Amino acid sequence: MDSLPKRKPATAAGGLAKLSRAAEAGPSCADAAPLLELGVLVPAVLVARPSKVIKSPYVADVRLHDGTSALAHAPGMELGGVCVPGAQLLLSRNGSSKAKTAYAIQLVGCDEAECGVRRPTWVGASPLLANRLCAAALERGLLAPVLGPHTAVRPEATVGDMRVDFLVTNGASTTLLEVKSVVCADYAPDTVSDKPKRYQLIKGVAPYHRAAVFPVGVRGQKLDDGRAVVSERAIKHARELAALTTASTRGVFMFVVNRGDCARLLLRGSSCPIFGEEVAQAVAKGIAVYAFRVRWEGDGRAFFEGMLGTDAGAGPARTGDAI
Repeated sequence: MDSLPKRKPATAAGGLAKLSRAAEAGPSCADAAPLLELGVLVPAVLVARPSKVIKSPYVADVRLHDGTSALAHAPGMELGGVCVPGAQLLLSRNGSSKAKTAYAIQLVGCDEAECGVRRPTWVGASPLLANRLCAAALERGLLAPVLGPHTAVRPEATVGDMRVDFLVTNGASTTLLEVKSVVCADYAPDTVSDKPKRYQLIKGVAPYHRAAVFPVGVRGQKLDDGRAVVSERAIKHARELAALTTASTRGVFMFVVNRGDCARLLLRGSSCPIFGEEVAQAVAKGIAVYAFRVRWEGDGRAFFEGMLGTDAGAGPARTGDAI
């Protein structure tokens, strides 16, 4: 099996809403050095998940390009219906002799009409990739247009009762940065899908430009008041960031859109309206919400493609341009 064909870099038709304009002063998408490189990856096809051998949702049966079968760690599980049987994968080799799987799924190919000129689109399959991408973007100063300059960055820092992904400081001011990986996207209004109902297909509106969506999933968790949500942990983070925000300390949600076919991010158009409401309340208390997009290539390189507009807050969604 051959890997998905590489795509030529494509740029947006215009600015990606207000936030993206600040990023346009940086290197162009076509000329920028990779933000992250995953090294040598092995092409494969997903056969089954959970594996028939190890019945865990985090283990998949895969078929390598030479036809042999293997086990692969699936850290992102279904990825909202992208990581399903027949999906094309790019795997890293597991170097530990004690590991139960020989490989780990790093990228999953998404071949849908909504991908547009980015069809097929590679999607980052591991939640850990978002933190690595954010760390690289901070190191290069790519987030300075929205976060401001900084003198120090400390990962996995504990502030009060919260452990934030990054503590960013500049003199007396502090930014508490919580990172979320976004791997799901919406669909055109007229799309007919054969996906199971548990994927809760999010439909866009005309004129349609594909949007990333967070969170997506079954509302199988509950808040203290009994309301059903997709991710109690994500809502907890929104509340904690708001509680820690002061005149000198700013809480920030940074959403990493781990796919290159989306022009904006929807938080209130997801399968969990309560999360969007909670984020809007946190924004009203002073936190900031930003998102940036990366484009993955079939050789395991990720490229920073600037900031995306979001629908966070009480105002209307800020829509981006078509890819």
